[in-house]
Amino acid sequence: MQIKDRPIASRETQRTKAGSFKDDFSIQDEVLQENKEMKMREDMYEETIRHLRNQMDLLKKSSVKLKRDKVKFSQDKTDLEEFFLQCIEEVKKDILKRRALSRS
Repeated sequence: MQIKDRPIASRETQRTKAGSFKDDFSIQDEVLQENKEMKMREDMYEETIRHLRNQMDLLKKSSVKLKRDKVKFSQDKTDLEEFFLQCIEEVKKDILKRRALSRS
C-alpha cells in the first residue's frame, strides 16, 4: 500500500482524531517500511526469475548438445557396423577362395 492511496485529512482533523501527529507519522513510517519490504521481496523475486531463466537456457543448450551427440554416436555406430559387415564379406570371399584352391 502506498502513501498516495491513503486519504489525508486536514491538520485540524488529524489533531482531533489522534490527539497528536505522532500517530500519523508512525502510520506513514509503517507504510514506508512496508513499501521497502515489498520492494526487497520484488527485487528478490526478479533475481530468482533471472536465475531460473538462465538455468533454463543452459539446460536447453545442454539438451541440444546431447541430441547432437546422440545423432553423432548413432552415425558412428552405423559406420562401425558397415565396416564390420565389409570385413565379414571379405572373410567369406577368402573362405570361398581357399575352398576353391583346396579342391583343385
